[in-house]
Amino acid sequence: MFNQKTQRIAVYGLVVDPRKRFLIIKRSLNDSMPGRWELPGGIVEFGEEPRVATAREVKEESRLDVSVEKLLFSFSYTKYKKKHIVCMSYLCYLTNLNQEVVLSPEHTDYKWASLGDAIENQSIFLKDTLKEVLMKDPEILREKKVIVGDYFYNEYIERLEKLLNTVN
Repeated sequence: MFNQKTQRIAVYGLVVDPRKRFLIIKRSLNDSMPGRWELPGGIVEFGEEPRVATAREVKEESRLDVSVEKLLFSFSYTKYKKKHIVCMSYLCYLTNLNQEVVLSPEHTDYKWASLGDAIENQSIFLKDTLKEVLMKDPEILREKKVIVGDYFYNEYIERLEKLLNTVN
């Protein structure tokens, strides 16, 4: 029982507004990873389709209704050799431009960030998540399960730049 292996799927919504900014939310100090800025998202429930889970998680964390358009990026990693986590980021658009963000109790602040904000303060974005994962389980590097460092981050930013340039 103690050696049981588990797998989880996590989804994140890159919610883009008409000004080509995206929503980031700040974790509460009572939550895991306190004070960290992140994209809205969470764990896919058993049997749930990842796009549906993304819309649900965005709604739960920000009260925004979104349309989930396409998969932007995914990666996976193992933790403690027993837990496999698959992370997926989806492009999302607001279904109603008059919606207001109302945060869940898990979060204390939000910001509509430009891509420049993400580049200036990398800690608010995916690279921060990877740093935390690697600090907790450096064996990921040996297993080569994820691409790490500036290459990974820069590739992600390049994809976002191209994407945001095509947004109406």
